[in-house]
This record gives sequence, structure tokens and C-alpha cells, in this order.
Amino acid sequence: MKYLLLISLLCLSLQGCGQNEKQNNNPKFNIAEMEKSIIDKEKSYLYKIKYEHTDCSYEILVNDVPVITFFGLGNWSTSDEINKYILKPGKQTVTLRLYPQKIEDTLFKKSLTKDTKLKITITKNERHSDPMWAWNNRAKDNPDPTKWDILTFETPKMEDDKQAYAEYKMEFEVKPEEMNWQITGWSDGQDLRNHPNIKQEVLDFYKKIQSIIENNKSAEFVQLVTKSLYESALVHAWQSRDWFEDAIKTAKEGAKVKQKFIFPLDPNAVELKFYGNGRVVTLVSKDLKSYGYSPLVAKAQFSNFPEAYTFYLYKPKGSDELEVIR
Repeated sequence: MKYLLLISLLCLSLQGCGQNEKQNNNPKFNIAEMEKSIIDKEKSYLYKIKYEHTDCSYEILVNDVPVITFFGLGNWSTSDEINKYILKPGKQTVTLRLYPQKIEDTLFKKSLTKDTKLKITITKNERHSDPMWAWNNRAKDNPDPTKWDILTFETPKMEDDKQAYAEYKMEFEVKPEEMNWQITGWSDGQDLRNHPNIKQEVLDFYKKIQSIIENNKSAEFVQLVTKSLYESALVHAWQSRDWFEDAIKTAKEGAKVKQKFIFPLDPNAVELKFYGNGRVVTLVSKDLKSYGYSPLVAKAQFSNFPEAYTFYLYKPKGSDELEVIR
């Protein structure tokens, strides 16, 4: 999703050109082979989380990996798909973290307030490879027989106005027969919290990403995000092949607009945040203008809207290299 300096996404709008595609003769991930390996299922399920907030900043995590991070102005209400955060059936954990609201470009309130609220609803939708299935099976008393609300939670009213942080945890269940996708995600990752020089490694990775974007190396960028896109496709089990093809195409075609980065990658103005029980790491800004978001903020040549490029990184077991996992 996109708003001023407040984008939290694996951004695909990067520079590209044909000759860069030819230079990448030995890719780590073979996209053609990945496409061949995909077998669409007749039926699957789509899990989504809808959220709305008042008077707070917040993080919403599923299985300890952020779905949305918001440290911006105003209130926000929308929804996100969460299949790609579900690595195995059974109990899934949702975590809500509340922080004081931003009230000016460089100013946050000192605490949460009695008006602070964050409400979430998790839904499950049955999806079929036949796009007419839902229409043909609708009933007069239930216009959408494929959708169920499986979890609703609203944070309780704050008892005082001195609380600067609040956290809530809850669970929902995914049945084995309803999860017909298989992804590894960060489950095979190393615990990075005590790795020596991890901050410098992450900084170097971000500098590499920035260089790739600035120098229009679309093929290199696509390789960086292929694994994440592949897993994101597999969780759309009823349309994985089309989803993957479209995602790769978007990554390539989106590389046509020149981007200019706004903030320098200053080691003193950024910090690491660990998720996934220490297996996932990202870099966030400490600058109040972009606080809580990725320091990779760019502005397109003909756009008035800056964009932040957020990456969640991990190291598979036995590897010394960081990779984009979400």
C-alpha cells in the first residue's frame, strides 16, 4: 500500500533495460524452472486481515513477521492478504503493537490516549480456479457463501494517558485440509540477533539494492526478489502460475521510471529490527520524518509521492548470504 513516505511493501517499481537481462547469464533462481514446477490447485483458501485504527501508530504481525507497519499521520483502514505468512497449518499468532500517534512531520505524541484503538478482522475465503464458481454457488440469503470471519479483535480502552506502548496477542487456526500450499519462508533461517557485524551486513545489502535501483539493473533486482515472489505465488494455490508470471512481469516492467533516493544510508540514523524469532531482519529509519520505515525512500522522476522500499531479510541455514524472504 502507498501513502506519503509511508509505503510498506516489497516494491517492484525499479529501473530496467534489455541489456541488463542478457548480462545475468547465471541466475541463482531459475524463473523458467520455477514456473514449470507450479501446479495450480482446483480449490484453496485466501486469508486476509482487515484493520482500522484511531490515534496510534502500530505494527501488525502474523507469526512474528510484520504485515503492516504504520507510523504516519492520520487514521488508516484497509486490508492485506496474509497467506504468505502462514508456513504450516495449526495455530497462527497475531501480534498488535501500539505506539503513540504522529501529529506533525517530525513530532509524535508522548503516549497513547483514551481514544487509541486498533481493530482487526481476519477472514477466510474459499477460492477456485474456475472464476465462475462463487457466482454459480451463491444463495439468495448469502451473497458470498465463500467467506467467513474467523477472528475479530478490538483493543480495549486505555485506562490512562501515560501509557507509551501496548501489545496484544491472539490466535487463529488454519486446518491442514485448508492449507494446500507448501512454503519454507524463514523457518529454515538462522537466528541473526547475535551474529557479529549483522548491522553492517544489512547496511551493505541495502546499499547494493540502492545501487541496483539507481543503475537500472532490473535483472539483478528480479533475482533478489524472485524467492519471495515465488512463495507469494504458491500461496495463491488456485492461480499460482498466473500470479507468479504477473509478479515477475511487473518487477521487470516497473523498472522503467528513474528513481532518486531522498535520504542517505547513514549508519547512525538507522537501526535493525528483528522478527520471526530472530530469523528475519530489516532496517528502519530513526529520522523522525521517516521514523519506523525503511531508509530506502525514493521519488520517481514524474511523481510527487515518495516511496519507501521495505525488505525483510534472512539467512538460510548453511549460508553466509542475506536473502529477501518477504
